Amino acid sequence: MKSAGSYDKAKSTERDLLTTDENGYTFTKDLPYGTYVVKEISTKAGLKLVAPFEVFISQDQKTYPYILNDPTITAPVKIVKIDSETGKTIPAAGVQFKVKSLATGEFVKQSF
Repeated sequence: MKSAGSYDKAKSTERDLLTTDENGYTFTKDLPYGTYVVKEISTKAGLKLVAPFEVFISQDQKTYPYILNDPTITAPVKIVKIDSETGKTIPAAGVQFKVKSLATGEFVKQSF
């Protein structure tokens, strides 16, 4: 409950730790009326955490649906080949590169 100041300070009846299923759904236990802060604490690799948001529980047996989208982290990449002796850029027309993820060990695929 938000009024407790933090998850750890809330009573056990006023907090819940949720894990989504394979379809991304999750449900809390029955919680007392009040305002709660929902905070995502972990996510799959390559996804950004959803910003914390508040939920106000004001009715028994009511479902409060929220659709949250983890934004994919993207960034343009420029690969440049440099001569180790001269430090000059080597023109790379027609050259192909494969980029491997250090996290997964798999080659990265790019789509447009």
